[in-house]
Amino acid sequence: MNKITLAGRLTKDVELADMGSSVLAKTSIAVNERKKKGDEWVDEPMFIDLDMWGKRGETLAKFAGKGSFIVVNGRLDIRKYERKDGTGTGIGISVKVDDFTFGPKNENKNSASGGFGNSDAPF
Repeated sequence: MNKITLAGRLTKDVELADMGSSVLAKTSIAVNERKKKGDEWVDEPMFIDLDMWGKRGETLAKFAGKGSFIVVNGRLDIRKYERKDGTGTGIGISVKVDDFTFGPKNENKNSASGGFGNSDAPF
């Protein structure tokens, strides 16, 4: 089973592309991975591309933008590509979004956790 749920903030505005029979919405999300470094815990951000098709993507583009907190459910997509500089192949990782939920609005848009402390997270 290929299912993934991510919660974080959009790192850029949603871009819409007309693909003929449907619309493709592309953006990316920042999520934190909590790691222990020495005696303290630190959040290390990961940036993951998101792809959404149809009305769902149009809705996200209309109501969300850079800094918006969302929770997405979807499928992990891993693909190989040839690097432009000719140094071999690379791997691209993205999430094909099946659905999403808008998260709480928060003045602290710099936090990929949406401003929740570890014990306050709703998930």
